[in-house]
Amino acid sequence: MSLPAWLQKEYQQLLSLKESRALSHAILIIGPEGVGQEVLSSQFAIDLMCERSSNACGVCHSCELMKANTHPDFYVIDGRIESIKVDQIRTLSKKVSQKSQVGKTKVLHMMHVQNMNANASNALLKILEEPPSGTFFLLTAFQAASLLPTIRSRCLLVNVPTPNQLEVREWLELRYPEKRLDTLFWLTQQAYELAELADSGKDRFYFDFPDAFQSGMQSQSELAIFLNAVDNKNVLNYLKAVQALCHQALIFSVSNDRSAMHASLYEKMISRFGVHKLLSSYESLQALKDSLGRTNLNAPMQFKSQINKWFN
Repeated sequence: MSLPAWLQKEYQQLLSLKESRALSHAILIIGPEGVGQEVLSSQFAIDLMCERSSNACGVCHSCELMKANTHPDFYVIDGRIESIKVDQIRTLSKKVSQKSQVGKTKVLHMMHVQNMNANASNALLKILEEPPSGTFFLLTAFQAASLLPTIRSRCLLVNVPTPNQLEVREWLELRYPEKRLDTLFWLTQQAYELAELADSGKDRFYFDFPDAFQSGMQSQSELAIFLNAVDNKNVLNYLKAVQALCHQALIFSVSNDRSAMHASLYEKMISRFGVHKLLSSYESLQALKDSLGRTNLNAPMQFKSQINKWFN
């Protein structure tokens, strides 16, 4: 796995700590969503499992098992899809307390640990306080403040830097030369978030979105056409895109940078809605997004209702 330039410094530091046997048993890698903390932790997990060198040799038995995703001493919990629950932690606690089946190392890779519930956090803390021999915990999160202070204090904290626009643009151009993903910087400037959109094909939706939104501003009939396409499968995409346009319009209201991408759209949004309404709409959409994982709301209906209130 080839890591981008902005992850190299932290990666090399982790390898040095491993080589000098000074590595903490628990590592917490922090960074904004899409910056690549999961990519860094995944690569270092492979290195930790290697039986021969500080970085993965690629040919030993453990490396071969990691390539095949069949290593019996490597465990993964991913909090991206749903919150991490206590039963998951307890199950893995039993597994890592057993003797390793291959080599001497066991690795528990936990991604998005900010999505742990309270009971899961307490169960993880108990393991970290008395870690099984030869076991490493690789945790990733958006921010350390979302975790229990007692969990943070037992981890080596690794902060992943946010790359600048030029670094992201160059990386995207090398990986996706046929696409102009930098034209989605209005949505996000995080490299791996944009890469995920390209890999899933969702980038096409966002390429077209500013024009579709501007059409919806022209009349009630155009707004109805715009909202008619919202359903349970894409409502989160609509939420994300409208929020991003609000955010960019608010930035434009301060900078007045007419060279900014979609500057004419931002001018129209400010003229029609005003800064205060843009801000309140952004906050309302965020509240709706936060509530979706906790309630059984009809998300498309709620989104359409908020947009109609905003436009009328």
